[in-house]
Amino acid sequence: MASKALVTGGKGFIGSRLVRYLKCDSIDLVDGQDVRKVKLGDYDIVYHLAALRSVPRSFNEARAFFDTNVWGTFNIAKQAKRLVNISSSSVYTAKSPYAVSKACAEAVGSCHQNCVNLK
Repeated sequence: MASKALVTGGKGFIGSRLVRYLKCDSIDLVDGQDVRKVKLGDYDIVYHLAALRSVPRSFNEARAFFDTNVWGTFNIAKQAKRLVNISSSSVYTAKSPYAVSKACAEAVGSCHQNCVNLK
């Protein structure tokens, strides 16, 4: 049986390494697209790593971080058959808009039975 995976954020540090180790027949990447608006195809599993990141920048651009990290995760979660949502260790302290946006993205993932959150 052929398995088909999608990786959002697959060109980042962790995502690029994940792509190298996945043993799927087909792996596609979402690159340079707005994850709040992307339309997913038919994938067996989606690994969601796409996010705005940078604690210092998040203080000046909080809205963009919430729009991308929370609403982007919502868009992906509502479409995916199975979702692995990659979070951040920053959620443990939640002392920046970035950390709070990732905590909210985890909450979004938790609302979907198809999702597992990893940090």
